[in-house]
Amino acid sequence: MPWVAIPKRRIQRAFVPMVFRTHFQPEQCLTPPPLPWNITYPPHGDGKPADDAPATAIEGANNAPPIKIKRPPGEPGRKGCRGFVTKDVLNLPEEMYEELLGEVHSLVAARLNLAHTISNQPPDKLTAICNELKQKFPILKERFEDNWPARALIQTFLKNTCAKHK
Repeated sequence: MPWVAIPKRRIQRAFVPMVFRTHFQPEQCLTPPPLPWNITYPPHGDGKPADDAPATAIEGANNAPPIKIKRPPGEPGRKGCRGFVTKDVLNLPEEMYEELLGEVHSLVAARLNLAHTISNQPPDKLTAICNELKQKFPILKERFEDNWPARALIQTFLKNTCAKHK
């Protein structure tokens, strides 16, 4: 076998990316930014809308019925594909969510057995609690379909308290 000369210095073939040492200037856009889709024109001075105003500005968005949020698939309180986080789905202001949660806790603690899950509770008591929550918080009736947020909050609270009683 022939003799191969070994170099005295080690050759390193991995190079540090040049991006870490280089500073790039921001690019200038040569085209103007795109126009928004929801253009509204101001009304004329006499308070009536202009003749060339788009149809959306004349009709207004208030005439359409509000779209109610359906219950997401899965179990409330679970993250990922097996459930949903109720607080994130409801998207309520923090104070309103805390008030709703406190009301759920007080009603459930007063009327239901905390040692059992939601499936072992009397349906008439659950319906009464959900209806009372719907009356105290009208946003549940306006924004959500079938009063599912109240049931989801009750289910999560009962699941947690049932686990504590074991």
